[in-house]
Order: sequence, then C-alpha cells, then structure tokens
Amino acid sequence: MLAAWCVVQSIKAPVSFSQLIQLVPPVMLVTMMPISIAGWGVREATMGLAFGYAGLAATEGVNISLLFGMVYFIVGAFGGMVWIFSSEKAASRLASNQDLDKTDLG
Repeated sequence: MLAAWCVVQSIKAPVSFSQLIQLVPPVMLVTMMPISIAGWGVREATMGLAFGYAGLAATEGVNISLLFGMVYFIVGAFGGMVWIFSSEKAASRLASNQDLDKTDLG
C-alpha cells in the first residue's frame, strides 16, 4: 500500500489513500492468478477497471499500475544483485568447490 501511495504521490494522481486501501488489495489478489508473467498486463487491466468502477480515471489506474510494477521490478533486481554478490553465497560456492576437489582426489 505504501509503494502504491508513493507512486500516486509521484505522479500527483487525484486518488486518496482510503481509495487505494479499497482498490489495491483486490487488484493484487487478481494479479496472483498464474496467467501472466509477474502479473504484467493483468495488473494493468484490473487496476484500470477498478479505478473506472470507483469513478476515477482509468488511465490513472493504468499509469499507477505500470509505475508500481516498475518499482517492484527495480527493487527485485537490486535484491537479486545483492543476493548474487553476497559473501554468504560466495562462501557456499567455495565450500562446494572444495567438496568437488576432495571427491576428485579420493
């Protein structure tokens, strides 16, 4: 909800926080259906439909949804890079390489 609210504030959309509380959770529930990759397309269509039914501009819903998806993609990419280059993962790789060296000799 906070991420959606920040997106709304960044584009200065005329949507209140209470409207987001009512609109975003059902949209996220529909987005979890495994019919698209990471909910792209389904989230935008559902958000546009929900905003239209709520009397808000459907285009604002689509814009918010696109930016919301981009924020989650960027955060996920950053988290993935941190995980890939983490020292714990490097230590795990080193331990598995040492185990392979022992089995080759033995």
